[in-house]
Amino acid sequence: NGANSGTVGKSKRLEAIQIRLTGEMAEKYDVYYCVHAQHYGWLNWAKNGETAGTEGFSYRLEAIKIVLVVKGGDAPAKLGNLNDTYKKTMLRYRTHVQKIGWQGYVGEEQMAGTTGMSYRLEAIDILLNDTGVSGDIEYRTHIQGTGWESTWKKNGEDSGTVGSSKRLEAIQIRLTGDMAEKYDIYYCVHAQKFGWLGWAKNGESAGTAGYSYRLEGIRIALVEKGGSAPAAIGSITESFESAKLSYSVNVQRKGWLTGKDGSTAGTSGESLRAEALKVSLQNLSVSGSVEYRSLVQGASTWEADWKKDGALSGTTGQSKYLEAIEMRLSGDVADQYDIYYRVSMQKLGWSGWAKNGAAAGSNGYNYRIEAVQAVLVKKGGTAPGSTLNPYYVKNEVSSTRKTGLDYISDFNEEPYVIFLNGCDVFGPITEDAHCDATLVCCVNPKTHKVLIVNVPRDSYIPNPAGNGALDRFTLIGLYGIDNHIEATEDLLNVNINRYIKMSFSGFSDFIDAIGGITVHSDYTFTNVSGKYSYVKGDNVCDGAKALAFCRERHAFDNVEGINTDSQRNRDQALMLEAILNKMTNKNNAELLADIYSITDNLGDEMMTSFTEEEIDSIIKEQLDSNASWTIERYSLDGTIKTLPKYTNPTVVGMVLVLDESTVETAKEKIAAILSDN
Repeated sequence: NGANSGTVGKSKRLEAIQIRLTGEMAEKYDVYYCVHAQHYGWLNWAKNGETAGTEGFSYRLEAIKIVLVVKGGDAPAKLGNLNDTYKKTMLRYRTHVQKIGWQGYVGEEQMAGTTGMSYRLEAIDILLNDTGVSGDIEYRTHIQGTGWESTWKKNGEDSGTVGSSKRLEAIQIRLTGDMAEKYDIYYCVHAQKFGWLGWAKNGESAGTAGYSYRLEGIRIALVEKGGSAPAAIGSITESFESAKLSYSVNVQRKGWLTGKDGSTAGTSGESLRAEALKVSLQNLSVSGSVEYRSLVQGASTWEADWKKDGALSGTTGQSKYLEAIEMRLSGDVADQYDIYYRVSMQKLGWSGWAKNGAAAGSNGYNYRIEAVQAVLVKKGGTAPGSTLNPYYVKNEVSSTRKTGLDYISDFNEEPYVIFLNGCDVFGPITEDAHCDATLVCCVNPKTHKVLIVNVPRDSYIPNPAGNGALDRFTLIGLYGIDNHIEATEDLLNVNINRYIKMSFSGFSDFIDAIGGITVHSDYTFTNVSGKYSYVKGDNVCDGAKALAFCRERHAFDNVEGINTDSQRNRDQALMLEAILNKMTNKNNAELLADIYSITDNLGDEMMTSFTEEEIDSIIKEQLDSNASWTIERYSLDGTIKTLPKYTNPTVVGMVLVLDESTVETAKEKIAAILSDN
């Protein structure tokens, strides 16, 4: 009748309430009431002195509704989805969390800890409320650097550590006495990288082993003996995840680096070689071994003997890199699991996943392995990722290859085709250096005509090294000059007779050596660095300015009607035209006569398949004839799309799907100039 129930001025929450009628009111009416409780929301309607709210959770009441109903009448409509009027927990638990400390107690099935914050659990205590049943709750944890606690804690004692910054990795909980006869104790944990695991019960392990992963959250529930487990929280049914496969690679300057169950062993972006490999099985209930072997730098064949169970494959102390690896299982474990593995390689990135003894890596390209991943999968299960291109093998070039040196008998009588390749490196280049610009130069010495065809670097065309799988043109060059030339020949239906490759620095040095170059520009612009400016019309350039002209595209990003890549391709062809015009101008005869001293100074910044005799013959003819040449330029074009590539197939990238009409036009122009007499 209006007296206060609860407290005022003490900041204490109400957790539950009971309401009843007396006298004639109790004869004529029922009193219904429901509460809105923290974490639960609206509970169902209680009546006539029943308890409404929670007990043992430390949850506050947040709202209440009360209704009088004629005796025996229907209860009011439910406000929420819960049927219970009263929630009482028989256990409470709390966790000590990194950066937070001890959190408040929570009740059954409520989360203690955090998710999404990457904070470790460091300690836990669990206690039973007044259950009316004898018995204890016992628990122990697996602690970073310590392992399982040797003694079980119970009834609110701390398990784990406080102030040591050590993570909990797993937990076991059990009941004793009559409690164990009447109840099952269920618990599940949120583990680093896995998320919520399945429910464990009655002393089973929940968490991880062998990964060094932290526990981040936990839920605990009491269930009547033999009852169903609580509903799953995540998609993982296993309550305990243990690392089954461990592997280590010995990395240049870093030593042994370890990965487990699909994690990375090795480095990325540091250009460091992996020199040796060790692999072992662990935490398996089935017998068997893991075997493996390597293809080592400089070796013509694979290691003769398969290593196994932690033995060393490869070399140490010899500065030799691994080029490829194979792994397989033996014994009973091979009947229950497949082993998948992949490698990250110099220039190529991650390979596809190989399995059960197949090769992963490369052979013949001299590319180092930099990192390894491996994982066991239930027999016949799904691969962990793409299985496309696990192993790259460089095909031997036939002695009858159409780019052979004997294809042209007289460079002053027969038409010929040169593959010109600009490589995006400064300093020395190699046969498989990454290309940034490619021009196909078709020369007819009888008509004194030259056709320059630009093949855009992002062109999406078949890669011979991938048996015709589509790849970005610039990446096709990673498999060697012959592979690059073969792809170009197939694209343009032409026989390429010679090649010239030059690095960025080599090109700049060449322009300086011939006294600079005057190149035509279609537009007035300043390159993106702001260092060089060009006018519409002729521009006098030294080596550095000429290189910047050939590389620039972003200066045209906001120019309406310009395809920036197409403009860069056009500028590269304009530069080659300017060089040819200068070198064949009769007033510059001394440049041709001095060509050897110019190219010798470039050293290993340039590579060519021309012989000295062939160069001598071409230069002599030009000096004797002083012929003028007609130069035509043409560039392939297409549409930019985002598609998978043969090289590094797990990374989808931008490519140029060529317009077939431009390819056909290029073929027609090439055929015309080479057949013109």
